[in-house]
Amino acid sequence: MDIINKRQDRLPMSFAQHASLRYWGKLILEQLHSRTDQSVQLSQLVIASSEQTTEGLVYAKANTGLNVLGFSPSLLQQFILPKTVETWDDYDRSIANSKLNELLMVHRVKYQFQTSDIKLSEDLIKLEWTLKIQQEAYKVVLYTSINDFKQFLLKHPDPKSKNLDALVDVPLTVRVELGSIKRKVKEILEFNTGTLIELDQNVNQAVKLVVNNTTIASGTVIEVNGHFGVRIEQIDDKAQFIKE
Repeated sequence: MDIINKRQDRLPMSFAQHASLRYWGKLILEQLHSRTDQSVQLSQLVIASSEQTTEGLVYAKANTGLNVLGFSPSLLQQFILPKTVETWDDYDRSIANSKLNELLMVHRVKYQFQTSDIKLSEDLIKLEWTLKIQQEAYKVVLYTSINDFKQFLLKHPDPKSKNLDALVDVPLTVRVELGSIKRKVKEILEFNTGTLIELDQNVNQAVKLVVNNTTIASGTVIEVNGHFGVRIEQIDDKAQFIKE
């Protein structure tokens, strides 16, 4: 799940907080998977200003606090409404008992759907998830205060990453590899000035970025103010442990 934070000015996020958001994203995805046999993907989370509501969503407001939830109507129909209910506006009871509802909320407060326009309190932020189900995109949004959001991440961190922030200042050596060869000792002893060594990598291939003997990315060699540099073109799958 990609996380785009458009409110860095008010909500700078640490590595551990990013990890916690991905962790909760996975839990939400597991709940959605349990309700359908279709392919479900949680592709993106955007943290943005709450200046206006997202059009075309059905909203549910918390009976206490400032939180407001919004859903694509078809997503609401497919995953949250009981099978006995045909349309969302016939569903007038709380979704507080829904497991999905528990995951999205800070304090298990009751949410009630309403057909009228939602009026948002000032100084809220918007968390907008994009879900893809069978290639069709759906939206889920949460409007909440920055303080509630921070408190939620503090109280419910990713169990595997809660100490991540203590490690991010540890220095690591990033190495760039143009290529490599294997030679016997006697061949290496024959190296002289002017010896031509042909590497195993094509000149058109991207160079590798290696950290602690693990390739984390690949890129193109460029010149930066008279120095060699590397423009990253792709993050390797093996580097996902850094994010997850």
